[in-house]
Formats: sequence, structure tokens, C-alpha cells
Amino acid sequence: MTDIREDTADPPIRLSRWSRVALLGMGLLAAAVTAVQFAAVLLVSSPPNTISLRYAPQLNGWTQPWFEQDWQLFGPNPQSSNTRILVRTRSAGGTVGPWIDLTAVDYSAIQHDPMPSQSNQNELRRAWDAYQGYSPTSSLGVLTRQYLVNIASQRLTALGRGTSFAAIEFQIQDTPITPPGSAQSPRTNTSYLPWWIMSEQNGGAS
Repeated sequence: MTDIREDTADPPIRLSRWSRVALLGMGLLAAAVTAVQFAAVLLVSSPPNTISLRYAPQLNGWTQPWFEQDWQLFGPNPQSSNTRILVRTRSAGGTVGPWIDLTAVDYSAIQHDPMPSQSNQNELRRAWDAYQGYSPTSSLGVLTRQYLVNIASQRLTALGRGTSFAAIEFQIQDTPITPPGSAQSPRTNTSYLPWWIMSEQNGGAS
């Protein structure tokens, strides 16, 4: 008796010539974008060199802000000092409030919390680091300072210190981290930023 079996498998799908060209083009485009992304991140993260310095505007335009890298290519970039950020406000009538240690508030929120908020761990510190990286009078310097002011305003509101004030001032306490076993006590350097007028958006300060 002859066993007759029907071949029920679907025939292979054959793409048209234009479909193959389109797929090839998309694959090449994806590979090109990946190569550019890899090269841009590599140049931004590596130590300054001729190429990264020459094409800094283009590289920053490509990587900022979505692909920002907060690490070094050949090793970490540990903090060399402990920085505390304090703020005080001034009312429209000229009354100046007390200094409020925002860094201490963050430390208090982090302690004994097994899953601390990234905002408490990094937001204020990163904002200050970003501000230090630019000239205060440059457009990016003004932008990063406004970012710092916005963070401080949100923190003051959360602390119940009022939602309306005419100006805000920053006090920065910077204490160098000494090597283990050092006999010298580190000296804290205190600096102040000029009063920032809340109604001004273009960098004006009194």
C-alpha cells in the first residue's frame, strides 16, 4: 500500500527587489547611527584630545542631554571634597531668612533608607557640579544656575519655608577630603553666590 503524504508547509516568502533594498538601507542606517553614537560617547568620555576639542560643539550637541556620561573611560572620578549647599531667601520687603542646609536635609533623608531616592542622593550635587563647569556669565552658566535655583525653590517649598520670595542666595561650604591617617584637619572654604532675583530669567543678580 502506497503512503501518500501531502506537503503542507508554507512556501518561503520571497521579498521583492525593492523590499530587500529597503531592508538593506535600514540596516546600514542603523549601523551608521550606532557607529556615530559609539564614537561620540567615546570622545566625550575620554580625556581631552585634538578631535574632542575641535568638535566639542558638535559632540555636545549630539550627546546632551539624553546621552550624558557621568563616568570616566579609564577609571572613576571620585569626589575630592565634601560640599554642603545652604540657601537663604529675601522677601520683597527686604527681610532675610535664616540659612537652610539643603545638603543636611538630603543626608537625613538618605540615612537608614535601604532604597534612597536618586533625587536626595544626586540631584543637588549634580546641579552644583554642572554650574561649576561653566562660566557664570555664559548662557550655559545662567541655565545651570537657574536649574540650581529651581531645585532649591522646590526643596524650600517641600520644607514649608514659603513659596514666594524675591531673591535667593547660596552659601557653599567646601571641605577637602584628606588622605587616611593625615594629621592635618581639613579647612572648610566658604563661598557665596550673588543674590539671584527670582523675577529675572536672564542671569541678573543684585
